Amino acid sequence: MSLVEIQDDGLVVINDPLVSVSGLLEEARLHSKQEQANKKRFNYSSTNSNSGMYLQRLWIENDEIAQEIEQRPWKSLEIVSCQGSKLPWLVGTALKQQSLKKFALRKIASRLESCIGAIRVSGLSHVQELTLEMAFSERSGQSLASALDTMTSPRCCSLVDLKLERCSFIIPSALSAFAEGLKYNTSLKSLSLIKCKLRDDDFQALFPCLPSTLENLDLTGNYCRHQFRGLLHSKVQCINLTNQHPGEFGASLEFSQIGSDLSSNKTLRSLDLSFNMLTIADIEGLVDALAIAGSHSGIESLNLMSNHLDDNAIQYMGSKLPEMLSLKRLDISSNRFGDEGAVALLRGLRHNVTLCHLEMPRGFEKEDEIRHLLALNWGGRRLLQQRPGREGHEKLSRNSIKQPKVPLGLWPSVFERVNSLCVDNNGISLVNMRASVMLFLLQEGPLWIGREH
Repeated sequence: MSLVEIQDDGLVVINDPLVSVSGLLEEARLHSKQEQANKKRFNYSSTNSNSGMYLQRLWIENDEIAQEIEQRPWKSLEIVSCQGSKLPWLVGTALKQQSLKKFALRKIASRLESCIGAIRVSGLSHVQELTLEMAFSERSGQSLASALDTMTSPRCCSLVDLKLERCSFIIPSALSAFAEGLKYNTSLKSLSLIKCKLRDDDFQALFPCLPSTLENLDLTGNYCRHQFRGLLHSKVQCINLTNQHPGEFGASLEFSQIGSDLSSNKTLRSLDLSFNMLTIADIEGLVDALAIAGSHSGIESLNLMSNHLDDNAIQYMGSKLPEMLSLKRLDISSNRFGDEGAVALLRGLRHNVTLCHLEMPRGFEKEDEIRHLLALNWGGRRLLQQRPGREGHEKLSRNSIKQPKVPLGLWPSVFERVNSLCVDNNGISLVNMRASVMLFLLQEGPLWIGREH
C-alpha cells in the first residue's frame, strides 16, 4: 500500500500511524472510502484543476512520505516544520517541476543550509514566488545570496516575488551576504521583509543593494528609526547611490542633494512601512522626498498604518499633499492623530487632484469633506481643472474635455445622481462606470442631474 494516496476529490490520505493531526479524522472519514475510514491526512487545503494540483500547507515527518510527495505535479507547495534527511532532495526535485509556481519553506530547523543549497542548485527557472520563514546564519545567507546572484537573467530566473517572513539574521554578515545577492538580480519586482527585526544598521546594508527592477517593497513590522530617515529618502525609488560615501547615510543627508535622483527613477510603485516606529523626522524625510519628486515619482501607494503618528506628523504631511502628485493610495489608519491632523489633510487635499484612496481612522468632524474630495479626484477632477481658459495652462487640443457647467455648490447632487445611475438590477454598485458618468454630468449641466434614465 502506498504511503500517500491522492483521491479524485483532491484529498491526500497519509497511511502512516506516526502522523497525528488532531481534529481531522472526521473530515477524512467523510471524504475517504469506507476502508480508509481510520486513515489520517495532513492539515492543508487542496483542490484539483485541469492544470495540476494546488497545495497550500504540508507537514512532512519522514523520508518515505517525502519520496512519495515529490512525484505530484504541484503548482503551489508550502512545506512547514519539516524534518528528515530527504528534505533537501525534495526541495530540489520540487523546484525542477515546470508546474510549480509558488514555493514556501516555513519553520525549517534542520538541514537549513542544505535546503538553501538545493534552491541554488535547482534554480528558480519556473517558480515565480518564493517565501522563506527561517533563521539565517552567515552560511545560509551566503547560499541564498549565491542563488539570487547567479540567476541574474530573466531567461534563467522567473522569480518576481521574494518574501522573507519572520526571518532572523543571526549575525550582521548574514544580512550583508543576502543583500549582496540582491544587487545584480534582474527579475525581482517585489521584496517583502516582514517582521524580520531589521534595524538602522541592517537598512544601511540592504538599501544600496536593492535591485533596479524592484517595484514593491514591504518592510512591515521592523524597527525603522533615526538613520532610516535619510536611507528611505535616498532609496525610496531604488536610486543608485554609488557616489555617496557610507558616512553620508542617515538623517544628515541633505534632501536637495538627491531631489534630482528621485525624479529620474520610477521603478518602485508601492512602499509598505506599516507597524514600524517612524518618528516625525522620518515622516518629514519621506514626505519631502515625494514632494520634491512631484509627479515624476514612481510611488503610487504608501502604507503608514500603525506608526503612532500624531497631529504634528499628519499636519506636516497635509502641508505637502499638494506637491505629492504621484500618490494615489495612502494608508494612515491606526495612528494617533486627531481633528487637527484631519483638518490639515483636508486643507492639503483641496489642492491635490491625484490622491483617490485614503485609509484613516473614522469619526473626525471633516471626514465627509475629505471623502468628498477623494471621490472628486477618483472621478476626474484633474481633467476638469485642465479646461481651456485657466490661467497658466497651455491651449488644449480639440479633443480636450469641455468646461464643466455645474456650479461647485451642486456637485454633491452630482454624486447622488452618480450613485443612483451606477447600480445594476441587483443593487450592486458598478464602480467602473462612476468616473465616466460623473464627468458627463459635470460637463452637460444641471438639467441632466435630475433627468430620468
